[in-house]
Amino acid sequence: GKLVSPEFTIDSNFINFQIGGGNDKLRLSMNLVVDGQIVHSASGTHGEHLKWTAWDVQGLIGRKALVEIFDNSTSGWGHLNVDQITFAGEAAKPEMEKAVWLDYGRDNYAGVTWSDIPAEDGRRIFMGWMSNWNYAQVVPTGVWRSAMTLPRQLTLRNTAQGLRLFAQPVRELEHLRQKNYSVAPAVLSGELELTRQLGFPPTLMEAVLEVECPEGPAAGFGIALSNDQGEEYRVGYDAASMQFYSDRTKAGESGFSTVFAEGRVLAPRIETGPVVRLHLFFDVASCELFADDGATAMTEIFFPHKDYDRVKLFAAGGKVKLLKSEFYELKSIWQ
Repeated sequence: GKLVSPEFTIDSNFINFQIGGGNDKLRLSMNLVVDGQIVHSASGTHGEHLKWTAWDVQGLIGRKALVEIFDNSTSGWGHLNVDQITFAGEAAKPEMEKAVWLDYGRDNYAGVTWSDIPAEDGRRIFMGWMSNWNYAQVVPTGVWRSAMTLPRQLTLRNTAQGLRLFAQPVRELEHLRQKNYSVAPAVLSGELELTRQLGFPPTLMEAVLEVECPEGPAAGFGIALSNDQGEEYRVGYDAASMQFYSDRTKAGESGFSTVFAEGRVLAPRIETGPVVRLHLFFDVASCELFADDGATAMTEIFFPHKDYDRVKLFAAGGKVKLLKSEFYELKSIWQ
């Protein structure tokens, strides 16, 4: 379809506007038309964020013009969002603002919170859609395509970096715990294989880790899930950069999308101090990380060709102290 504005006279140096949506100028664009000819055109960036854009029309002052927005696209990004079309003396410049994310993973979208939680409870409980529009319609699964995240309690807290929104798994999830295994406090160097000791597969597993991690150029630790087909998913903490990470580059099937396994995802550590706390929930095809009591959260999905049946802890670039290492088999909520 097409939207066309009334004709107007250009009387300023710039036309500023905000635009978002699909990126396809052949079938999806906003155009400035003068004497029946398109003199400027703009499209989105495959994102819902509205980006400030400016057309330089200094050479067209006094001319008659109109704006048209047309959409002949049928793809997943077949739409445009446009707002605040104005004349201006200067070009609009995007303002960079550092985002404070509720979840730094790639797969927590369009979250909702419950209403009518009893006053005596008082919690704000959140669930998100566990996928990403970059590949949601092509992921290699059926029954559980785009499941929801675990319910999380949200709290607003003061930190050294200012107000931050913390997310913690709701306490009711403890009712799903079945078998458990703990590693005695120890110094970890290299890898610690846990597959036999656990006595249960890591496909429905909760892990609670407290690790003293010295700062250093290569210090860090994490947990890895793998199978006998050479597929592996890693999640952990890098002390040198003070960032948590999720690495699904070798986690399994990724050919359905060019961006699905595109490098590690990083998340900043909000808390300080040498003791790092990780609370992890693993499902057959997902990992949900809550670090430092929920100061940092990451949600990621993955698609191994065969269920992961091996698990290990690892230290990177030196030694770390395992202060607490607890593992729980979780009961399925649907089988």
